Amino acid sequence: MQRSELKMKNVAIILQDLRSGGSERFASRLSHLLSEKFNVYVLVFDASEKRFDCAGEFVDLKLPAGKGTVQRAVIMLKRAAAIKKFVKEHDICTAYSFTHAPNEALALSGAKCVKYISCRDYVRLIKSSKLYSFALRHGCNVLFNALEMQKKCEEMFPGNEDKLFTAYNIIDCEKAREDAKEELDEEYKEFYDTHRVIAFSSRFVDQKCQWDMLKSFELLKKDIPDAGLIFLGCRGEYENAVREMAKKSEYSGDIVFAGFQKNVFKFVSRADVFAMTSYYEGFPNVIVEALAVGTPAVSTDCTSGPAEVLTPGRPFLPHCDKMTEVDCGILCPVMSESPDFDYGKINDAHREYAKALKTLLTDGELRARLSENGKKRADELSAENMKQVYFDLTDN
Repeated sequence: MQRSELKMKNVAIILQDLRSGGSERFASRLSHLLSEKFNVYVLVFDASEKRFDCAGEFVDLKLPAGKGTVQRAVIMLKRAAAIKKFVKEHDICTAYSFTHAPNEALALSGAKCVKYISCRDYVRLIKSSKLYSFALRHGCNVLFNALEMQKKCEEMFPGNEDKLFTAYNIIDCEKAREDAKEELDEEYKEFYDTHRVIAFSSRFVDQKCQWDMLKSFELLKKDIPDAGLIFLGCRGEYENAVREMAKKSEYSGDIVFAGFQKNVFKFVSRADVFAMTSYYEGFPNVIVEALAVGTPAVSTDCTSGPAEVLTPGRPFLPHCDKMTEVDCGILCPVMSESPDFDYGKINDAHREYAKALKTLLTDGELRARLSENGKKRADELSAENMKQVYFDLTDN
């Protein structure tokens, strides 16, 4: 029987919006991957701004976030009802939700399908433990993107092991490498030509700790005068504060804010180092993407994700307390867990991070070796290798 003659199953992917963010980027990729075998519907609560392309049918439920406790509760119930109705009317076999509000709505919906609510960062697992407990008791599975989080959840909710799954994020290495060939915009070429560039890509939220990046950069500049730092990304409650902190830097002329970039790979691939300073993660797409285009990474050894990417086969070593070279990059201790924009407050972890950056910027042989190892590691985590995992989950 030809594939066209088979009845394809229907799958729903549920999101708050598609404005920006790692979960949204991942959901976009998941829609394209699943569309190879399933009919895909992408449901969003707010379609006022859409920055990621999706495969399948795009559905705006027109239920943006409410203001105030009562209105938010009413909106949440409406979202749950809309999901339940959609699942029934479109014969959805499997539904995935991403980020907190969609997870709540899917868990509350009681929809008659296989349900996977996502857990994509460690702190969210702890803070939203009541949600995950509720979801597990009401017929949902929990899908993680790092084994360290699944292990923690097994400890928190014993007896639910058959409802907990880990599937690494979908990274399209070939597309990343193709996008990396695109020329830089003229306004950034001179910066790259005149600096040894450190690229940093994320929203400006508390977990990303851009203030620690700026402090370490300040230390680095004393040894590497031509070092340059470029921030890729936008949005988040700390964007203005980070920008103001950068303006106060002695080296403000060597710090660039490029904002949202649809093609980050042309920036990251031309950088000498990719940096991440998070104090917690889930599974950091940005590190794998940097490795895919050959840019070695310096990352904090936070819970969870960086070690699973950079030390394949032995991800659960004790978290490091000093700069540590590993298979595919350099891990460093976490620098802070709360915002601190004072350049005068420097700790040993900032110095270790600056030391790691200096090591990579000055050791061409190490950089080349980590670049090659990183590309191989990214291929292990590529969409082609992860495809069957998601097909099996969706096919139940």
